[in-house]
Amino acid sequence: SSVAWSPANSTVTLTWEVGGRDDTVETAAGRFEHCLRLEGRALLGMYVDPRQGYQEVEINQTEWYAEGVGLVKLLREEPLDMAMFQGGTLTFELVSFEERGFW
Repeated sequence: SSVAWSPANSTVTLTWEVGGRDDTVETAAGRFEHCLRLEGRALLGMYVDPRQGYQEVEINQTEWYAEGVGLVKLLREEPLDMAMFQGGTLTFELVSFEERGFW
């Protein structure tokens, strides 16, 4: 028996690299300087439609981390323009945080 393609049994593995170590990021929670920027890329195989069959879709994800805070912004881009699927951009950003000391 064959297994039909399904998003539930499809995985995406991003390959990461450091894109920058001194970025400044503006978010609703404030301005963060000297952020680490990580850039992830992956190819996702998906069933597009009966004519085109399976296609590889590139996924790009960028994440910014501020020292003492953690993840402050995430940008995910899935540039896809096909009959059955449309890609887009997803952005998460920090909206608030509480600074805590060690004691």
